[in-house]
Amino acid sequence: MLEPTHATSSPTPSFSTIAAAAAAIPSPDSPGATHSAANELTTSTAIGASGATATAAVTTCTHHHAKGPVDGDDDGADKPTFAIADADVDGGAAAAAAGGGTAADEAPDGGTTAWLVVLGSGLVQFVALGMMYSFGVYQTYYVHSGVGSTLAVSFVGSVGAFALPAFGVATGRLAERFGFQIIILVGSVVLFAGLLLASFSTQLWQLFLTQGVLVGAGSSLAYFPAVALPSQYFTRRRGLATGLAVAGAGVGGLVLAEVTQVLIDRLGVQWALRVSAFIALAFTAGVVPLLRPRIAALGQRARFDWSIVRDPLFIIMSLTCFFATFANLVPVYYMPEFALARIGLPASTGSALVSVYNGASAMGRIVLGLL
Repeated sequence: MLEPTHATSSPTPSFSTIAAAAAAIPSPDSPGATHSAANELTTSTAIGASGATATAAVTTCTHHHAKGPVDGDDDGADKPTFAIADADVDGGAAAAAAGGGTAADEAPDGGTTAWLVVLGSGLVQFVALGMMYSFGVYQTYYVHSGVGSTLAVSFVGSVGAFALPAFGVATGRLAERFGFQIIILVGSVVLFAGLLLASFSTQLWQLFLTQGVLVGAGSSLAYFPAVALPSQYFTRRRGLATGLAVAGAGVGGLVLAEVTQVLIDRLGVQWALRVSAFIALAFTAGVVPLLRPRIAALGQRARFDWSIVRDPLFIIMSLTCFFATFANLVPVYYMPEFALARIGLPASTGSALVSVYNGASAMGRIVLGLL
């Protein structure tokens, strides 16, 4: 059990990490549409030995259109190949496993089912990214309880932030092979296990494996299929739907930073982690029935379109996200610790700063979706 080894000058903790931005995809039915790729960008941060930040940006391509024959279809028509979100259906004849639609069907661009998918996607991101954005709360507690130095403890959150996008490509393939809902459910169980096992950790390396690797891997399995699904239901209003869904990450950081601080103050860090584990399980596994794919998965025919990595726009966007991580993720990790150790503010104020940061992020995501 991770118990304090010395008294602290004020209450407790703080954490956070990772930023996800979803780009609106132009409607394929609009005149002159260029069918540009829509990329869900996730960046991760690792704190270097000197306190500087080394960042890694991993981009998962939701889908990319290529001119030419696909899967033996030699008509040379412009047909989509998909990494995660859509399905390559010959002649538009295959029915979706859950939704009954095909790649040739027109997206409903609204309706109860479509908006429930947006809600479910937002709730998954509420947990998967919200818990990482609020890790600074845990970090402050661990540092002031003698678990490790600020540099060492920050690697726990950084490992989780790296694991989420690092597992992204594999997650997309698994979702196409076994189904979106199954992979989201598996991710929720892995995320739950990571947080629960972290509550029994007694050494820093155990936190690396549990609150770092397991939580990051579980978040990845739940996050990528969930973030891809709204685009299957929307064309004209895809930007709004995507913006509302990814705003769940900001709202999650806003709420969970405060909830985590209260739980640590009242129940201790072990029970804070256990309660967080059950919250994560309820939000991610509980919304699986809402996250119904409209288009059939590829199954064993799933493949990754490697041509996207040679696209100059893709390369520029990836580099942009890489450097943006320096400014985006470091503050949210260190704000609570800075407020407590450098300014002398209580830990509750540090967690409030993280909440404000994430609240502004949620609003920005919605606005960008509208734009």
